[in-house]
Amino acid sequence: MPYVIATPDVMTSTAHAVATIGSDLGAAHLVAAARTTSVVPAAADEVSTAIAQVASRHAATYEALASQATAFHDQFVQHLTAAASSYAGAEGAIAASLQGLDANLQQVLNSLSLGAQNLADNIVGAVGIGLFAVGAGSLIALVTAILLASYLQAALQHFLTTGQVLTFSAFITPLIQMAFRDAFPSGYPVF
Repeated sequence: MPYVIATPDVMTSTAHAVATIGSDLGAAHLVAAARTTSVVPAAADEVSTAIAQVASRHAATYEALASQATAFHDQFVQHLTAAASSYAGAEGAIAASLQGLDANLQQVLNSLSLGAQNLADNIVGAVGIGLFAVGAGSLIALVTAILLASYLQAALQHFLTTGQVLTFSAFITPLIQMAFRDAFPSGYPVF
């Protein structure tokens, strides 16, 4: 069965309705039992007495079957009530376990969307720098393309491992400092 829908409220109200039907039938059986199990012969002859005995035997057989049906009905109501309680308990447990998940999931989604927006802003800025460099000269364009590719790789790796965005300035500043350190061994400007 691909889909099973069990609503505990509906199952509980159904169990109550089925129990009411059972108690109504039980009351009807009690009223009928007194009148059908001891049928009084219509006359004092043999035929009337035999017919009354046959009717009484059939009534006794019916009452025995009705008693079995009542027992089955009671078990059915018990199982239906137990199933409703079980489903309600399972729903409660699931709801309790998912209660904090909604807030956590929203927090993760918010940080991912903020991180993705910051990453997109940094990529757009880096691409803008790359396009400017293409206009300025091919060597600068090549260096910018290499820097951009390196930044994108580092930013993606940083985001996947830490969940935080690596800004372009945080990426480029150490590279510039290394370049100045190599170019000016005695001292370089502090960024």
